Amino acid sequence: MKINYDKENRKYLDVIKGYREVTAKVIAKETAEQLQRKGNKKLPEETEHEVLFMDVKLNNLDWSKDPLELPNKTYSFVTFTDTKLGKTAVLSENEMYEQNATFWNVTFTNCEFQNIKFINCRFFGCKFINCKTKELGIIFEDCYFCKTTVGHNGKGEFETEMVSSQFIDCWITAKFKNCKLEYVLWENCSLILTSFNDCSLINSVFTECGFYDVVSNDSDIAGVSILKMKKADIEFYGQYADSEFHRSTYIDLMSYKNKSPRKKENSLDIKKMNREDAADLSKLYYTLVNSLHSKNGDIDFISEYKYQYQKHHMIAKEKWYLQIWDRISWALCGFGEKIFRFILWFAGIIIAFAIIYLFSGLQLPNREIQYVIIGGNPFDLMQLLKDFGLGIHFSVVTLSTVGYGNITPLGWVSTALCTLQILLGLLFVATFTSIIIKKIIRE
Repeated sequence: MKINYDKENRKYLDVIKGYREVTAKVIAKETAEQLQRKGNKKLPEETEHEVLFMDVKLNNLDWSKDPLELPNKTYSFVTFTDTKLGKTAVLSENEMYEQNATFWNVTFTNCEFQNIKFINCRFFGCKFINCKTKELGIIFEDCYFCKTTVGHNGKGEFETEMVSSQFIDCWITAKFKNCKLEYVLWENCSLILTSFNDCSLINSVFTECGFYDVVSNDSDIAGVSILKMKKADIEFYGQYADSEFHRSTYIDLMSYKNKSPRKKENSLDIKKMNREDAADLSKLYYTLVNSLHSKNGDIDFISEYKYQYQKHHMIAKEKWYLQIWDRISWALCGFGEKIFRFILWFAGIIIAFAIIYLFSGLQLPNREIQYVIIGGNPFDLMQLLKDFGLGIHFSVVTLSTVGYGNITPLGWVSTALCTLQILLGLLFVATFTSIIIKKIIRE
C-alpha cells in the first residue's frame, strides 16, 4: 500500500492537536476541583502522604550540588523548575535512587534526572520540558504515563478521553521496562542509548525527534507515528504484540541529503554522513518490517516500508558500482514493490520501439514498411494504424525474444535496434525473476 505522506502528516498533526486539547481540558477541570477541595478543607501544601500545588525550585543544577531525593508521596499539581533529582556517585543500576511515587499533573521544567529509578510510578497528565539526564540516566519500571477519564459529551452520553503525558525539548538517556506509554507525545526530543522493553507504545506520537542508538524490544508499537525525524538510529525487535484493534505504524520520510555543500573539501564528509543516515534508515525499516511481519503480513504500509528499506540499503553502499543492479531494480519496478512502474516501463519500451521501427524499416513477406519524416508520398491514416499494429506485434515478439519470423528488420539500423531490444528483454526477464525470488524469500 502506497503512503500519501502529506495526508498522513496532516492527520497526525490533527492527532497531536487533539491530544493537547483533551489533556488541557481535563487538567483545567481537575485543577479547579482540587483548588475547591483544598479551599474547603483548608489543606496544606504538604502532608505526610501528599504534596499539593507547590512550586519547587532548588537551583541545584551545578555539578557540585547534590540532587534532590524526593520522598515517596503523591504529587499533585506540583511544578519542579531548575531542579536536579536523583543520586550522586553511582557505579551501577543497583545503586540508583529508587522512587515510588504518584505524579498527578506535575510539570518538570529544565530539570535534570541523575541516577534515578522510578518503580511502579504513575505519571498522569505530566510534562517534561527541557529536561536532561546525567551519568547513568533514568529508569522507568512498571510505570504508567497515561490515564483514562470518563465524562459527559454534552449530549447526555458518556465519553472516554485519554490524558497524555508529554516530553518536550528533552535530551535523555533512559530505560523503559514494562511501561504503559500509550498516547504519549514526544516533541523535539533527543533519545540517546534509550530502550523500550516490553512496553506499550500504542498511539504515541514522536515529532521532530532524534533517535541515537534506540531499541524497542517486544513492545507494542500499534498506532505509533514518527514524524520529521532528525536522526533514525532506532531498531525494532521481538514480537509485535497482539492488540485489540488494528492500528497502522506510521514512519514519516526523513530528509537528510545536503545537495549543495559550500566547500569542496566538505563534500566527501557530507556524502559519508548521508550514507550513514541511509544505513540507519535501512536498519530501521528492516527491523520494523520483520517486527510487523511477526504479527500480520497484511499490516498497512508494510509494502512501502519494504521499498524504503531497499532504497536506503542501496544508498548506503559506498561504491557506485555496487549500486548498479539496485538502481536498475529501483528504476524498473521499485525493488518489486512498484509493479505498476514495471508495467509502464514494459509498455513504454514496446510502444517506443514500435514507432521507431516504422521509420527504420520492417520487412513483411509481401511488402516493406518504412515511413519518412521529410518528403516521401502521402499516406493513408488507416494504413498507418495497421502498420503501427504490425510494429507493436514485432516489438512484442522481439522484446520477449520469441521471434516468429513473419516480420524481419529492414536494413542495419533496424537490425541494431532489434539487438538492443532483445538485450532489454533479457534484462527485464532477469530483473523480474530476481525480484520475484527475493520477494518469495522475504515472505
